[in-house]
Amino acid sequence: MFSISSIYPFNPKLNSTITYKNSTVSKEEKSGLFIIDQKGLIRHTLVNDLPIGRSVDEAYRVLSALKYFEEHGEVCPADWEEGDDTID
Repeated sequence: MFSISSIYPFNPKLNSTITYKNSTVSKEEKSGLFIIDQKGLIRHTLVNDLPIGRSVDEAYRVLSALKYFEEHGEVCPADWEEGDDTID
């Protein structure tokens, strides 16, 4: 297991900037998740209305897959979890 903050340090000001620039803030409240790599590239986004929840397990799975790809250069298919086959 790894610490998310050690891979992608959280910066609240950056978070607000991304939220604003990607128009997830509007008169209608929405909720957004942005996974950003160490180079500052957005690698995954999810935006939904407030009545629809997001899965913490799925966010962790996506982070794990991104970390695995960055370390090994192998693609992680949909629903990939640690120990599953990858695509090289």
